[in-house]
Amino acid sequence: MATRSHSRFTDDIYCTPVSTSSKIHVKTINVLRDEMFVSNLYHEYHDGHLLAQDELQVLECVELAAVRQYFTQAINTVVLISHTKRVINLDTKEIYGNAFAHATLEQLRSAFQSNYPSQVVNLIAIEAPSHGEGCYTDDQISYIVANCYASFKAAQILAPKTHAMNLHTSRSSDRNLSYKDANHFHTIIHTGWWGCGAYGNNRQMMIITQMLAAHWAQINKIIFHTQNNEHANDIARAKEIFENLKSQQQAKAVIDAIHKII
Repeated sequence: MATRSHSRFTDDIYCTPVSTSSKIHVKTINVLRDEMFVSNLYHEYHDGHLLAQDELQVLECVELAAVRQYFTQAINTVVLISHTKRVINLDTKEIYGNAFAHATLEQLRSAFQSNYPSQVVNLIAIEAPSHGEGCYTDDQISYIVANCYASFKAAQILAPKTHAMNLHTSRSSDRNLSYKDANHFHTIIHTGWWGCGAYGNNRQMMIITQMLAAHWAQINKIIFHTQNNEHANDIARAKEIFENLKSQQQAKAVIDAIHKII
C-alpha cells in the first residue's frame, strides 16, 4: 500500500482562478522587483518564513507576482502558466526552505543572478494531495495521475510556440538554423520531489506517476532535480516499477497496480 506521512502545512498558491476584488491595482514589473527586496512580498499570503517552490517560482518569474494578486485559493485545479519570462536564476543552496529565515542580506543578494536575455518558460502549477496520512485511496492516486498527465500534455502542446518565442529573443548566431529545425526539438520537463516535502507524500509513487504522465504525454525528456543522493533507492525502485507499467493501456489497471505495489 502506498502511504505518506501527516502534513499540517497549507495549500499551494496557485489554484482555480477566482476574482478577489472588483478594484484592480496595476503594478509594473519594476515595482514588483523592488518590493521583493524592500518588503515581505508573501506576508499577505503566508504566515511562515520559508522559501519553498511557490515563492521560488515567483522570484524567478516575477510576472507571476502580478498574476497572484487576482487569484485566490479554491478547488485545486492544475494550471499551466504559459510563456512567462524567467528573469532571475536563484541559487538556493544556502537559502532554501527554513534556511531562508536565517539568511543574511549578503547571502540573499549573492544568490540572485540575472537571466539575460530572459528565458520564456511554461510553468506548471500543480498541487499534490495534502493534509493526509496512511494509505492512499484509488481516487487520490487517480487525481495525481490525471493532473500530471493533463499538465504535462498541455506543456507538450505549447512547447513549439515557447521554443519560437525563445528564438525570437535570442541573439544566437545559429538563430536561422534553429528556426529551420524547430520541428525537431525535444520537449523537456524539469521536476523534482513534487509533494514530498511539507506535504509528506510517498516518494516512489510521486516519481512513478510523473514518469508515466511524461510517457503518455510523449514528453521527450523529464529531468528530475535532487539536492543529494539520499533517496537513490526510492528513485531506482520507481524506475523499475515504471518499466513494468509503461506498456499498460488501461488507466484503471495502472492505478490498481500502483496501489498494490508500493
